[in-house]
Amino acid sequence: ARSTADLIAQAQSNAAEGVTVSGEVTELLQKINGSVADAARLMSEVNTASTEQSQGLGEITRAVDSLDGVTQANAAGSEEIASAGQELSAQAADLDRMVSVLVELVTGRADACRDQAAGRTASSSKVPASTETRTPTVRTGAMPSRSPERAPSAAEDVLPLDAEDEVLL
Repeated sequence: ARSTADLIAQAQSNAAEGVTVSGEVTELLQKINGSVADAARLMSEVNTASTEQSQGLGEITRAVDSLDGVTQANAAGSEEIASAGQELSAQAADLDRMVSVLVELVTGRADACRDQAAGRTASSSKVPASTETRTPTVRTGAMPSRSPERAPSAAEDVLPLDAEDEVLL
C-alpha cells in the first residue's frame, strides 16, 4: 500500500508540475501571440507607408513629366521667338534702307537713293540723266525741293515690291 500511496503522491506532484508547466506554456504562447500581433501591425504599417510612398513617387513622376512638357514647349516657343526676332531684324534693316531712300529722295539725292535701293554704291553705277523722267519741283512746308533731273523713274525704284504687295495710288 505504501508504494501505491507513493505512486499516487508522485502522480499528484507530476500533475501539479504539469499544471505549472502548462501555465508557463500558456503564458509563453500568449507572449508569442502578442509578438505576432505586433509584427502583423508593423507589417501593415510598412505596407501602408510603402503604398503612400509609391503614390508619392507616381505624383512626382507625373509632375516631372509635366515639367518636361512645359520645358519642351518653352524651348519651342523660344526658338520661334528667336526666329521672329531675326525676321524682325531683317525687316527693320529693309525698312531702314527704304527710309534712307525716301530721305535721299526728299533731300534731292535721287541717284544715291536709286543705287542704294538696287544695292549698289553711288560710284559703281550711275543712271544717265537722259533716261530719267522729269517731274516738276514741289515745295511743301520746311521740306527741301527735289531736283527734277534726279527724280526716280518709277515707284519700284524707291520701294521694291514683292508680287503679293499691293500699291494704292
